[in-house]
Amino acid sequence: MRWVHVICIGAATVLSACGIGAEFPDFTAKQYRLAGSRTIPGAELSGRAVYYRDDERLRYEGVLEEHGVATVIYDPAREAAYLLNSSGQSRRAFAGAQARPLALALDEGEAPQPLETAWSALGPANVRAVGRCRVAGERGVLWRTREPVGPDIVRTACITRDGIVLRLMENETTLFEAISLSRGSQPAHLFVIPETYRIVDDAELARAEEETPPGG
Repeated sequence: MRWVHVICIGAATVLSACGIGAEFPDFTAKQYRLAGSRTIPGAELSGRAVYYRDDERLRYEGVLEEHGVATVIYDPAREAAYLLNSSGQSRRAFAGAQARPLALALDEGEAPQPLETAWSALGPANVRAVGRCRVAGERGVLWRTREPVGPDIVRTACITRDGIVLRLMENETTLFEAISLSRGSQPAHLFVIPETYRIVDDAELARAEEETPPGG
């Protein structure tokens, strides 16, 4: 019986070390700065990315599909996200007005979300632990989707106990990998659209472009 007991303890230790039986993250981390490298699949776009979160306030700086390198701020008061400082945004002013940078309202689905949002929505029933991980000096568990998220696409993420995604992969391709993580309240000014910016939406911008004379 003693040997059986020892074997059981040994097996449990091995399973724990492999992440088997790990508790699903509680996603309590609501304030942090997460910096790393990001790759957008199918867009041949990669580069630095920084996620700032302070409860419901969000800011993203980095590569963004169809917009190049950009800054996006989510304003919970307006329940909208705004694109600032896009390398792909050449339209800076309205006709007949002094040139001002634009804060362009993004359509729902265009704005980058915190990486943990999708994993929190999946819940423990739709993922399984497949190992332990350590990224940017932080320990986590590797979680993998039980079902493909697309044709022959399986996602795996290294997630901390409090729900911060340190690494995100699609099959063998790394979509995000953290370089640094700092928890805690973030400076309020990061989530405010500067007064020098003019807030517009696509419809307003399109109308202004129609009214702009050639070469204007």
